[in-house]
Amino acid sequence: IFFRVTVTKMFNFLPSDIIFSLGDFLQSPILSHICLRNWLLLQGRHLQFQGPTTVLPKVFTVLRDVQHLRSLSFHVHHSCTPLDVEGLKDMEVLGTLPALKDLRLHFKSIGFGDAGAKALAASLQGAPSLQTLLVDLGSNDVGDEGAQALAELRHLPALQHLTLDLDFNAVGDSGAEALAMLRTMQGLRTLTLRLDFNNVGTAGARALARLGEAPALGSLALHLGCNNVGHEGAEAFAELKAAPLLQNLVLGLVYNNVGACGATSLAKLRSSRSLETLSLLLDSNGLGDDGAAALAKFKYAHCIRSLTLSLESNNVGPDGTQALAKGLAESKHLRVLAMDVNSNAVGATGAQALLALKDLNGLHGLRLNLGNCDLGPDGGKIWDLQAGAPRALTLHLGCSNLGDSGAQALAKVWDSPNLQSLELLLYNNGIGDAGAAALGRLRGAKGLRNLTLNVESNAVGLKGLRELERLRDAPGLESLRLDLADQQLQELQQCA
Repeated sequence: IFFRVTVTKMFNFLPSDIIFSLGDFLQSPILSHICLRNWLLLQGRHLQFQGPTTVLPKVFTVLRDVQHLRSLSFHVHHSCTPLDVEGLKDMEVLGTLPALKDLRLHFKSIGFGDAGAKALAASLQGAPSLQTLLVDLGSNDVGDEGAQALAELRHLPALQHLTLDLDFNAVGDSGAEALAMLRTMQGLRTLTLRLDFNNVGTAGARALARLGEAPALGSLALHLGCNNVGHEGAEAFAELKAAPLLQNLVLGLVYNNVGACGATSLAKLRSSRSLETLSLLLDSNGLGDDGAAALAKFKYAHCIRSLTLSLESNNVGPDGTQALAKGLAESKHLRVLAMDVNSNAVGATGAQALLALKDLNGLHGLRLNLGNCDLGPDGGKIWDLQAGAPRALTLHLGCSNLGDSGAQALAKVWDSPNLQSLELLLYNNGIGDAGAAALGRLRGAKGLRNLTLNVESNAVGLKGLRELERLRDAPGLESLRLDLADQQLQELQQCA
């Protein structure tokens, strides 16, 4: 009671503009429930709607009377009644709200089509204050015409942050070329385009690569998984190295027939003078050892501090893995490194080379995914972490034949003086009670603050489970997540 009275008095003395700023930052009803003054000041500034498509016209009608609205979020789901696109004409109210700054429209799988995309784009043209816009039209039969209409959003005068999700549609090269015109936006700072599972080819990729010309763009995420951009498209994306202000770049090119030639081209991004964070998602592209070795040239990157390389299912063997690891080990500027080589035949020697990256000078965080990597019958012997680890370490080692010896070797990381955050994903590894008992000793790690441990689908019995349960008693842990199978949880509960 004392706390509530004190807080209420405090807010009674705060100027209205401070309360408005706090409410806009939180975008939740929390502040409006503190006192009557806050309730009167903040009502109707931030609205969220979730429901079927059939009630959309009614909602749009209500919005006409909420002229001081600051943020609006729609989560619309499909109903039995087909969407009446003609009825979306009332959506034009979205462009008439003078104070609306943040709009999030989740319209996935509701039968929007090109007509709906056109209606949406037209309705937003008059929005004078809109700064942040998210439009999710995934699985909506949107084609090139719809994408061309959405490209007209570039005329919004105040827009700075834009996310367009068009996954699982029918957007081709002409639609991609239209979306590339978003580069003409003078104030655009962050852009996310999701075009997974569409029909974008080399021409569309070349056009999208010109998004780097946007004069104020600092963050760009392009997701083009399961299209057909090929190695020529990858070569075009390499030209993003010339974007003058681009600091954060995500290129999602999963299953695009990029090949070793494409990987060689993408490695040229190392010469960017502005990029600080780079994520290359290149799963299932037939890179092979040559492609992996080409990516080792990121050791020459002077500005990139955080690098993510996702290379799952790429026919990379021990030679390519060692070449990649040896090259990156020479980097003088990397601070955070994430590598996914899941479902490659990297072998024990390749895994050892990757693990050695934990000793990279200046590295703060390392994430390695080596699941399903055919480490052989002695796979558990290579994970001795007694020599130390960076501040944050994640090892995804599912289905790696670790056994108790591997778990015991991993547990030696508890003595690492720098380690603060540890995530071990060890499902389906033949780990028994002895391995679980060793992992339980992580409770003695002096500097460890955050721990995630997954031991599902192993042979851990009640004795081992009790040792793992003792992790809750670790004096220094601030966050603990222990993932167990349902049967293991039942055993613990029965013996509690």
